[in-house]
Amino acid sequence: FLYAYRGRYMLPSAWQEPHLSHAHNIVLTYLTRLGVVGLVVGLGLHVTFWRAGLNALTADDRNSRALSIGLIGSVAYTVAHGMVDASFFFPDLAIAFLLMLGLVQSGRR
Repeated sequence: FLYAYRGRYMLPSAWQEPHLSHAHNIVLTYLTRLGVVGLVVGLGLHVTFWRAGLNALTADDRNSRALSIGLIGSVAYTVAHGMVDASFFFPDLAIAFLLMLGLVQSGRR
């Protein structure tokens, strides 16, 4: 991404940051790092999370619902942040997302 951005895609108004090492967009990040197959897998992970999260909201257990609300809010923030900066491809962000995916799956009935 760095060399293609600096060589072809950088706008003249972005002269202050010519050394961006990753796309500041979640979709472009998946595409540039993993290709089309990686984008499909990434979308599949998010679809799995959102289905499990929305399903867990209907659980009878109040604690499970509260956890689901918190996890849904966290992933919604992650996706929103991923539209303007990094979202997944740093170790701490990847671990956090996969942990949230596992937690929401455990609250699913």
